[in-house]
Amino acid sequence: MISASTPNAKNHEGLGKRASRFVNVDELPWEQSIFEGVYF
Repeated sequence: MISASTPNAKNHEGLGKRASRFVNVDELPWEQSIFEGVYF
């Protein structure tokens, strides 16, 4: 079974595994990658 999740998307808490999701990317925090100075 496929499930969806968006880390740090607080408005997704409590949604079922197959529920539709809208992501406001402006509300997501930047995270550092394994490479110094590279964020996503």
